[in-house]
Amino acid sequence: EPARRPRNEEIQYRIVRLVNPETSVLEPPAPLQAILARLAAKNAAAPPDPDAPDDAAARKKRKKKKKEGYYVELVVAEPEPIVKLVSSHDVYAKQQQQREKKREQRARDEKELQLTWGVALADLEHKLGKARTELEKGNRVSLVYAGRKGQTRLSPQEMEARAKEVVDSLADAGAEWKARDVSPHTTIVYLQGHNLPSPMPPR
Repeated sequence: EPARRPRNEEIQYRIVRLVNPETSVLEPPAPLQAILARLAAKNAAAPPDPDAPDDAAARKKRKKKKKEGYYVELVVAEPEPIVKLVSSHDVYAKQQQQREKKREQRARDEKELQLTWGVALADLEHKLGKARTELEKGNRVSLVYAGRKGQTRLSPQEMEARAKEVVDSLADAGAEWKARDVSPHTTIVYLQGHNLPSPMPPR
């Protein structure tokens, strides 16, 4: 997470240039204190409306409104200090949006498919079809290759080549996301879809 930038009185420069919030053009150099004075005026609460309701909801709304304001933030210090006005409300709204997006983002499901080194072509195509479907959904798939009694044992080089062939055949849908687990008789390949999982349905 990036370090928090200096703001308001934390800014150590007496003369700064402000990014005009309306035009995004740099204003001429000005005393920081003059900009802070302008900011104080901008943040000043509006005079109360004598006809406004004074129930709990209205007081809560006014309290929230009072918290909404602006602050001056240092953007860069070199070659000259530049500052900008930042809306507390906009920052808060953006943070809330990011939190909501993170909550809605579904975790990747994980599937495991068992294969033997001597798997028949038709069975291999079926299993890889299932793996592709899961990867295209953004999920993770563990392909577990293991030997079976009576089958010819493969050399480590042959096992490596067989695993690579499968990874290459699924490369358009996913890729390995962590190192393989390899033992004398088994190999586990960990694949993850290129896509992100679909969001959770709205509650």
